[in-house]
Amino acid sequence: MAVAEHARRRRSEIKQRVEGVYSFGSIKHPEPKYASMIKAVAAAAAWNPDDAILTWRAASAAAHGKSWYSDYGTTSLVGAEYEPGHHRVTRITEAGHITDAIGLAVRLLDFGTATFARRLGTNVEVLRTIAFITVVESMPTAPGKEAVKSAILAQHAKQLVELTATDNPQEGNFDG
Repeated sequence: MAVAEHARRRRSEIKQRVEGVYSFGSIKHPEPKYASMIKAVAAAAAWNPDDAILTWRAASAAAHGKSWYSDYGTTSLVGAEYEPGHHRVTRITEAGHITDAIGLAVRLLDFGTATFARRLGTNVEVLRTIAFITVVESMPTAPGKEAVKSAILAQHAKQLVELTATDNPQEGNFDG
């Protein structure tokens, strides 16, 4: 019996044994790939899906040591010729790629968290304001900057009072 025919027969037998208990759809219809998930969320968060996937793939390549990233994510500076036809080369990482990757991660995480929180009826703007106040309160303050810190806290405390006065979970839109 040919290998392919045997595999088809065994798969059919297994499907019959687990019918109604387990779905075999994943064999023909695999789980979503990272790329499709990133594109879908990027589009929903008003980020260009093609830019998002390029940023995602570049970050993944850098994280996993793929050789193509060294050409994509760096600028080469050609130095002195140390032997005929051979030059010293220094590669400088493009900071923009790192910034883009962090920006994408923050935007998608923020969008996903805000969407989830809104679906639970939570006022996201109130949570963001509370989080900001908490961070500012815990930050060390440079000498002479106490008044600036107090003014920032007062401004956001006022905003928090205004937001909670209406207590509308849908108030405010995601603006990244």
